[in-house]
Amino acid sequence: MATAKAKKTRAVPRKYDTAQLGDEPVWAPGESPTALKLGQAFNWYNYFYEHKTAVKLLFDNYPRDKREIKLLKKLPDWKFKPTFCYLARIQALGASLSPRHVTELNNHITDLLAEARGRQKAEEKTKAPVISIQDRMAAKLNEELLGDIEGAIDAFLKEGTGFDAYAWLVSKDVKPLYASLMADTYRPLAAELEEALLGECEQLKEGYLHMGKRKLKAYHAFVESLISDMALYADSKKKAVASKKPRKSRKPKDVGKTKLVSKLKYQVECKEHKVASIAPEKVVGAQVVYTYNTKANQLRIITAATRDGLGVKGTTITNIDPEKTLYKQFKKNGKDLTFFVKGGKLALWKGFKGINTVAKPGHGRMNDKCVILCAIN
Repeated sequence: MATAKAKKTRAVPRKYDTAQLGDEPVWAPGESPTALKLGQAFNWYNYFYEHKTAVKLLFDNYPRDKREIKLLKKLPDWKFKPTFCYLARIQALGASLSPRHVTELNNHITDLLAEARGRQKAEEKTKAPVISIQDRMAAKLNEELLGDIEGAIDAFLKEGTGFDAYAWLVSKDVKPLYASLMADTYRPLAAELEEALLGECEQLKEGYLHMGKRKLKAYHAFVESLISDMALYADSKKKAVASKKPRKSRKPKDVGKTKLVSKLKYQVECKEHKVASIAPEKVVGAQVVYTYNTKANQLRIITAATRDGLGVKGTTITNIDPEKTLYKQFKKNGKDLTFFVKGGKLALWKGFKGINTVAKPGHGRMNDKCVILCAIN
């Protein structure tokens, strides 16, 4: 691999905070970087360069045929790993990279070129300048949604600022499909951070050396929380939409259940606790139903008295077992209720018993402050 000629001027960082970290690392001609010095260099570049400027650093110090750059610019910035951008700059400044680093840098560029060529071929096959649905969705994600998330990640890495992705999605009224795509976008990053924490990949160890174990764990937890909130929002939004307007089906509707629950009052969605009601028709015939009263801050389990399951009459759930229909009062607001949406029958009962308050006799009456969390047959 040919060595690119470094520019005479030094790289210009995005901040001039060199009092602590100093100027850009320098290398003697042909110097073989030690792991320590290479880690210090990565630390410096990671501090002064954002993802976008790191990619520009690669293009300015491109170690191969510069005609390839035009093709690489077809790819979004997040496809480029900053570590390799920094390696290209270090090599351009005169350092002699190890054979392993040279191979990894070459392989990364080769993989990017292959993907870029695939995109180019797809563009050439397009006969008319028609924007596909996928492209429209990708454009919306990149231009309107992911930019804010990237900003939140930068704020977390620089200042440790938290971010409630669920509340942000609610404020933007993001469609559930977009929320799912956003979660899928960040799953590879979460997997990479998890692998870096294991410490088995030398390349990732070097790339995240500047963070330290504690900050890396916090970064991984932050990204996982983003993914969890996005997936949870998508699921809640789908349930809320389904409960408002049932999807049309070719199969005959169960008119009996629909009529039975037509007067049943319930809360469609609780944004504060990130939960939404299931379709009320699922209550009819269920053996167990869990509800949460958002005003009284109470979790209730409603159990059927017979194998016929629960019924509904007006605004009341009927055929209940009074001895097994109970409720518990949460001591504090903000209880995580997501467990009572996805858990199984036994797990839910253990979770209910595990709430450290006294269980009191419940009832089947419903109102517009009750979220129907789940129904078990």
